[in-house]
Amino acid sequence: MARKPNPEATATTDRLDDILGALDPATASALKLELARLQAEVADLGKALSGVGQASSAALGEGAKAALDAGRARFAGTQAEIEGFVREKPTRALVTAAGIGMVLGLLLARR
Repeated sequence: MARKPNPEATATTDRLDDILGALDPATASALKLELARLQAEVADLGKALSGVGQASSAALGEGAKAALDAGRARFAGTQAEIEGFVREKPTRALVTAAGIGMVLGLLLARR
């Protein structure tokens, strides 16, 4: 994808060309080399910052995966506890489920 020319950058380049044209050739050449070096450093910094952003994204992805895995493990443990409770005390589990259903029904009926 081609970048659109920045009008401010174009104006700045034109002003620099005018200034460099007014200087002696040796000084103008030295300044042009320094500007090229600075442009290269800015480009390298942009690439480095992009790499840092990608590394941060990868670290966030790994953290989210770890949290998801921990949540799944916790859910599996809770599910096993509930299944054990239902097997040990089926009547109590049925009454509890009916009570929760009735309360939810009353709450939703009020809306």
